Amino acid sequence: MASDYPMYRDRDAEVRDFADRRGLSGEIRLPDAPERQGVEIFAPRRGYSREVREDPRPISRGDQEAKAAGERQPRRGMFDGFKPKPIERPAPGRVQGEKPKRGMFDGLKLDATPATPSPARADRGEDRAFARAVERTSRSAEVVLQARASGAPILEHQKVALERAIHALDTLRPGASDDMTEAMKRNPELLREAAAGRSGPMIEAMAREARVRVDPALRADRFVERWQGLSADRDRLYRAGDMSGREKAGQEMAGMAKSLERDPQVESLLRGRSRELGLERGINQSRELARELTRDLGLGRGLGMSR
Repeated sequence: MASDYPMYRDRDAEVRDFADRRGLSGEIRLPDAPERQGVEIFAPRRGYSREVREDPRPISRGDQEAKAAGERQPRRGMFDGFKPKPIERPAPGRVQGEKPKRGMFDGLKLDATPATPSPARADRGEDRAFARAVERTSRSAEVVLQARASGAPILEHQKVALERAIHALDTLRPGASDDMTEAMKRNPELLREAAAGRSGPMIEAMAREARVRVDPALRADRFVERWQGLSADRDRLYRAGDMSGREKAGQEMAGMAKSLERDPQVESLLRGRSRELGLERGINQSRELARELTRDLGLGRGLGMSR
């Protein structure tokens, strides 16, 4: 059977045979081609077809399912399950193997407790409230003083406004209204400035008066200063023939002398400064300075101070 198939096929010869059978050999010309080796066709091995058709080994259903499952399952690659370790790259500017530097916030733990306002901030808040209270009191006092200066009656709501303003001022700083009164006496212009919203100079003057109020030595200095000023005014008014003005100045000096009875600390300090007060001789410890001053003025009897 194997001899029926040639070892190779000559296609040019087949074309010539076909042309001869059809009577076309004179019309078909084939180019001369170099000799080429034909394609060898091998016959199947004897008994191969029978082996394919008849497999002596029976195939079970389980083997078929296992084979199908194996075909469906993807093949495991050579890198399946491989997890490369990340490469640690040194930070810029740091040498390989060098320990990282400790940051400025490493180990910082913030406290969740709300922060309390600083004393400086609290003081600024109190200062603003005090400045508003000073301005409010100054405006109310200016209204009352203007009405009194013009001879107009002081209305009830004006009195209430002044009383409330003074109460609020003393609530913030006890004795502040007295300090304002003394500052206003020494410089009336401060009241108008504070009433217009420029309370800085008034607050500074009140601070000085507060220091005088708590310091006996400063009160003694203030007493001597005021006494000498009134004494000079009294003499000047006498030379000018203004007896009414002279008497008024003398009454104010007598009031100052009487105030020493309520301030024994200042009286004790002034005993060593009797000459500054116009007394020619020193004051005996057993004698009161207030009596000596009023006797020198000649006003003791009129103020209820007997010798």
